[in-house]
Amino acid sequence: MEYRVSVKEVRDLVSAQFPMAVGEGVELLNEGWDNIVFRIGSSWVGRFPKYATTAELLSNEIRWVSTILEGIESPLRTSQPVFAGVPGASYPYCWSIAAFIEGAAAQGQQFSELTPAAAFRAATHLGEFLAAIHRPQAAPADAPRNPYRGTPLSERVPLLTEHLARYQRNSGGGGVINLEAIRQGFEQAVSASPWVGPPLWCHGDIHPGNLILDRGELVGVIDFGDCCAGDPASDLAVCWWWFPAAEREAFQRSYDQALRRQQGEAAVEDADRWLRARGWAYALCLAVASNDKSSTAMRHSAEHALVEHLGCG
Repeated sequence: MEYRVSVKEVRDLVSAQFPMAVGEGVELLNEGWDNIVFRIGSSWVGRFPKYATTAELLSNEIRWVSTILEGIESPLRTSQPVFAGVPGASYPYCWSIAAFIEGAAAQGQQFSELTPAAAFRAATHLGEFLAAIHRPQAAPADAPRNPYRGTPLSERVPLLTEHLARYQRNSGGGGVINLEAIRQGFEQAVSASPWVGPPLWCHGDIHPGNLILDRGELVGVIDFGDCCAGDPASDLAVCWWWFPAAEREAFQRSYDQALRRQQGEAAVEDADRWLRARGWAYALCLAVASNDKSSTAMRHSAEHALVEHLGCG
């Protein structure tokens, strides 16, 4: 059952549980599939799940994100929670507060608006950041698993088939995407060599809506609610979802170089990493493009990636 927390409830919860923000203003900032997000004063942002299932994802983030980010040095800021709230008199779920990151989500902005230097920095910094998350040490045995991320790509076949049919139905057969091109590209990716290393930490939901731009620079990565252990190739779908060709190469190069630096002799040979990542890009972009609950900005972002970056126009 969906629960939509009100501004008054947020103000009451914050006042009762987070004294640092007592008396601060509360305003709606954003609403996604899983959470309603509020700005609290000038320094904080609060995330409030809408469903019991998504509250479980936020619980995973609260428990594990400090472990995932431990030791990572990056110019990119994150939404690591600084406070974990508990249910209140009327609000039934856990909630969290993190430091506010100035800027706006990347899916509402054109990548072409970045200067060439800023675009290169975005690709390099994000590649290095993800390589640091995907460090070679196996994630803990009790790390969360996600049936929609980090799994063998072959397990996505039923969902891809469903989403192809859903897009055709929703578009009345007149959408901008070539569905057969998606099917063929995904089948090629499924034939790639599977991940043979241990389950590694994954952010789980890297897409333009969870990347923050400020004054033409990539400054942050948010929302670790889908964090999980598995094949890190699912995180690398962002390579096609967000980056044009030149920046895609910079992202791949920075990621591969960072892995080699940190893994050394422990490096896992993974020749088909980028082919699997491309397969995840088909799957995840189509999931968003075909879902009528997606925001207009997210749907356009996914369609643009499929047509312009993945050649499915």
